[in-house]
Amino acid sequence: MKRSWILIVVLFVVPASMTFSQTEKGQVFLGISSRYSLNPVGVGISLPDMMSLSFSTVKFKSDDDNNDDSGSTKFNCFNLIPKAGYFVIDNLAVGIDLQLGIYSLKETYDSDIYKDQGTVFSAGPFIRYYFPVNKILPYLEAGGSLGSAVLTSEYENEEDKSKTSMNSFSAGAGISAPLGEKVALDLMLGYLSMTMKDKEDNPDNERMVIGTFGFKFGVLVFL
Repeated sequence: MKRSWILIVVLFVVPASMTFSQTEKGQVFLGISSRYSLNPVGVGISLPDMMSLSFSTVKFKSDDDNNDDSGSTKFNCFNLIPKAGYFVIDNLAVGIDLQLGIYSLKETYDSDIYKDQGTVFSAGPFIRYYFPVNKILPYLEAGGSLGSAVLTSEYENEEDKSKTSMNSFSAGAGISAPLGEKVALDLMLGYLSMTMKDKEDNPDNERMVIGTFGFKFGVLVFL
């Protein structure tokens, strides 16, 4: 019986204490993650979806023989969010997020083909607080960013390029689950508010504000 209790301590208490030490003042962590939106704005309205991970195909069909409306839409979006943080006090980290994203949209309608693609880059600070209650560490996080997107549209061999400025604010709750002594799986459910506007030919300062819930998932390495 005594040996059983020792085994329990080794399996649970020791790994937990190791995890707690990773959130002590002076510790540094690096991470990489991506984001998946719970409620994407929709195929064809591509700017907000540039901040999410998605692969979609839409086909338009009809049983009406007189209806010639047919076509398809393919939408792909991929993003990476590198992260670096530093614990200024125990359990409280501050750092910077970078957002790198690309997307492509192809719409086929009868013999017409419309292509849309873009890239996005943004950067900004974040703050994260861990609650050291167990081996799996829950946390709260908030952050903001500034960036820009370059969009290119092509239709009937004509190309149109535009630049868009963007700023965002995000907040959420998540967990870091250890995969080893220095590596943790990072999961967060949060809210993202984003404002975008054209940099050129925008005398009335027209802008689009989007709010969405989504998952962030990735890996952290504690140094």
